[in-house]
Amino acid sequence: MDILDSLNGNETFSSLASEYGVGRSTIYDIKRNHEKIKKFVSTTDCGPGKRQTLKKAEHPEVAEALKK
Repeated sequence: MDILDSLNGNETFSSLASEYGVGRSTIYDIKRNHEKIKKFVSTTDCGPGKRQTLKKAEHPEVAEALKK
């Protein structure tokens, strides 16, 4: 979400890529999928910054047991 906010603030792809240590194509993909990302963050139970993928566990009870 920080990257999306920065993109709305007219940051360049190159500056964001170097700031976050990712490629410019990753920043472009984030911008291209901004609606999907925003929807996921608004519906997830753990909030932004806790997950690294947009996929939810197929069997949440097993995922929770593995975490414990």
